[in-house]
Amino acid sequence: MLSRLLYCRNLGSFDELCIKNGKGGIYVHVSNKIIDINSEEYFFEIIKSSFIKYKSEKNKSVELLLFIIMGLNHLNEWITPGYAPFTKSGNINVPKTKYEQFSNDVYLTIEHKIVREICSKSKQFESSFNTPTSHTMSFDEVDNGPVTCYTVDGRDIAEIIEKLILFYQTRWFN
Repeated sequence: MLSRLLYCRNLGSFDELCIKNGKGGIYVHVSNKIIDINSEEYFFEIIKSSFIKYKSEKNKSVELLLFIIMGLNHLNEWITPGYAPFTKSGNINVPKTKYEQFSNDVYLTIEHKIVREICSKSKQFESSFNTPTSHTMSFDEVDNGPVTCYTVDGRDIAEIIEKLILFYQTRWFN
């Protein structure tokens, strides 16, 4: 029986794990890829199952929420790799395919705009960046109990995410 992980070292394209089993080390080679997702459909299923888990949590995980938000923000890029709905000057690109049309449609939803702003805010290092968000637990008063929801402009983020997932489900993955 494997008892504990002794060490992990990076060997370039593979990581080597040495695991102590009581009699000596066992070396296991694994790919250094964290996620190997082959399609936008599979990625969407992972996002949906993560959202179901998030909704069922009594103490809402900010890490899981950020994964869902970032996933929904970038899912559009999986559907139309290399396509940008807007030009650098802010004009909307004229879609040439159904993929590009869908990209424009999802990009223009209020829910995707909120998700983009939150995703962008999470990548910023400046405290002056302002996307209004709030949560039900004060960091100064940790005795208030678990975080039961996160809100954006007074709306539960779960409602916003649910609408965006439904948009993807009915308009693309159906």
